[in-house]
Amino acid sequence: MSLARERNSEDESLDLVIGSAFSKMALGLNTCIPARVTSFDAQSRTLNAIPIPKRKFQDEFVSMPELVGVPIVYPSSSGYELTFPISKGDEVLVVFSQRQIEALLRLDEVETKTHDLSDGIAIPAFKINAPVNNGLFLGGSGSEISQIEGEISLKSTGLSVMSNGVELLDVLISICNKLSNENELNQDYTAELSQIQTMK
Repeated sequence: MSLARERNSEDESLDLVIGSAFSKMALGLNTCIPARVTSFDAQSRTLNAIPIPKRKFQDEFVSMPELVGVPIVYPSSSGYELTFPISKGDEVLVVFSQRQIEALLRLDEVETKTHDLSDGIAIPAFKINAPVNNGLFLGGSGSEISQIEGEISLKSTGLSVMSNGVELLDVLISICNKLSNENELNQDYTAELSQIQTMK
């Protein structure tokens, strides 16, 4: 075997060793992972969760440790916030901070941990096998807050408040119509009816 071939063989072996090392390092790097909630603390806005995927250790797959006291990210801005309860068994996406969260809160420049399991942030509403909801509004010029039995949607065409398949504004309009048609009541509900119809 020539010297050139020996060098090429050594280079290929070195590439395999380096590639294998990088692959193992990537598998151990915490970036983000789906997890199942085991407990929820509304007061502190934190949860405990167990990662759903397992990690391979030697020749078997083992469960990852429970993530404890993970802060929850709710949609919010300077003057608005949307919050909702989280139940045991719900799925969340846990994102791991590139730097230690406690150090960032203290404005500490000393970095002792990176991508650590203790520095996760939970994003709720993540579902691996999300059921198809034909009534869910996912497009157009509006937004929706939905629950299993009802939804509130705000679109460019107006406001909709549904509960168990019943439109609340339709009920209110019907009530106003009936009240305004009662002869024994000397009340005029025309203004109220007009206001509700404007909301519809």
